[in-house]
Amino acid sequence: MARPITAGVDGSPESRAAVHWAAREAALRGLPLRLAHAWLWQPLDVPIVQDREEQARSAESLVREAESEIARRYPELQVSAEVVPDTAVAALLDESERTSMLVLGSRGHGAIVGFIVGSYGQQVIASAASPVVAVRAPSAEDQDEAAIPEPREGDEVVVGQHGTPDDCDAVLGFAFETAAAHGVGVRAVRAWSLPTLYTYSPGSMRLADEAGGLEPFEKKALTEALKPWRERYP
Repeated sequence: MARPITAGVDGSPESRAAVHWAAREAALRGLPLRLAHAWLWQPLDVPIVQDREEQARSAESLVREAESEIARRYPELQVSAEVVPDTAVAALLDESERTSMLVLGSRGHGAIVGFIVGSYGQQVIASAASPVVAVRAPSAEDQDEAAIPEPREGDEVVVGQHGTPDDCDAVLGFAFETAAAHGVGVRAVRAWSLPTLYTYSPGSMRLADEAGGLEPFEKKALTEALKPWRERYP
């Protein structure tokens, strides 16, 4: 049975964008979509009325509304939704064990600073058993999360390659698979620099010397890492 793509749902605009992104990706890959919302009854130590049943109904309503919205947009897509009785990090890490991809919302913070994923998002990205995708909410000029961008000429998936082929096997596989699903190319980047005074030694430079220098060594390493994936995705 194919593993689904799973999106975390919490009712925020970022989460809604993540759900729509996950739905589009699942449709492209021919995979089912799973929506998960973590909710655990945790009474607060404050003198206010707390209704456990009302909170449970609210959590259930949250995922059902997301499920209904996606079902209307993608009638051919297999969609399931569940309220998971656990904390957010524990629930998402558990979901990552049985999904092909975990999709979370992310608050944009500009092109230079990058993503703000929150403390739970950082923990999930660091420890998840599956690939994790952080999705920005749409800008003020583009509020339609369901608009499907068509691939443009020159579009590509950029992937960083480091170490040996075994070190980067999973990330290269994800990059090529994603590029194939979207009908775009792959740009693989391997960064290197001259060794520092503290890391340089005749022994550490032996492999580079055998390859004809540092740059030829790095090019060879990149070519070897990409070879099986180029063959699998010609």
